[in-house]
Amino acid sequence: MTSEGKMKLSTKLSTLVVGTIAVFAAAGAPSHASQGINYAWCRYPGFSSWLSSNYSNTSSIMGGDFSLIHATGKISSVRLWVFPDGTTNVSLSSTVSSTFRNNLKAVVSSANSHGLAVYLTFFSNWNQGDATSGNESAIWTYDINPICSDMIGHYNIAGIDVMNEFDGSGTGTRTFCAYEIGKIRGSYNIYCTASSNQSYSTGVADFEAVGGNFFDLHVYSNSPSLPTNSTGYYGVIGEIGSSSGGVSAQETAFADALGNYSSRNWSYIYAWDYATDDSWEMTNAGQNWSSVSWNAAGSYWANN
Repeated sequence: MTSEGKMKLSTKLSTLVVGTIAVFAAAGAPSHASQGINYAWCRYPGFSSWLSSNYSNTSSIMGGDFSLIHATGKISSVRLWVFPDGTTNVSLSSTVSSTFRNNLKAVVSSANSHGLAVYLTFFSNWNQGDATSGNESAIWTYDINPICSDMIGHYNIAGIDVMNEFDGSGTGTRTFCAYEIGKIRGSYNIYCTASSNQSYSTGVADFEAVGGNFFDLHVYSNSPSLPTNSTGYYGVIGEIGSSSGGVSAQETAFADALGNYSSRNWSYIYAWDYATDDSWEMTNAGQNWSSVSWNAAGSYWANN
């Protein structure tokens, strides 16, 4: 990538792109202003349809969840997923439904109203074949562009992850991510990337191949040690956690990551919440977010 595409870690607040909240500009000493959590698809029930047929559940709990997240005093942003399974609600022949878009607007507006910026993730890697089979133009026209138009410049959007943990070894996937990132960056002023869960060196190579303007790496380990971000690109840890779940393992992972990410040249970090009753659940339903036991991240934040 040319030097034009590189966002140096020393980027000043005044040079942030229009429509991007300052949440990704918190380089320097660790601070709670540069820490967030994956809210993803609200709560696990209705995983693929949390913004459509299961939206009644989403709308009934999101405000309370966002209020409790903000009340911790430690979290400034949440990461949300638009198409979690890569297929549901995706349209290839007409603009994604207005109901779906309005539901997303309501979720983002609720997060913003509770003092939380939103990092949007469009697609997962789990069904990436469905998203990359020559449908780049259609998905841009009917899905990604309409949503970007709704979001960017109207809400506090921290950035966009086109595809979660994309497989950089797949030519089709690289083509898809490069196309959508190019379209977004050519049409909007926004931080945009495709996140990686590969090793640091592989993740950097994959990221550079698709033309993002910040680097998002996901790290899971029971004995974690974040790599130093020496790329010269703005660095975000989009997910961090243990490799097996469980509060004890999570606490070890978070203590290392949340305590050391800034000294290793990462500017923002998002914890992933493994709840005890469901390893993919973003909020452990029925428990109090303000309690030190709400999850391992909450336990760490309560004491740091």
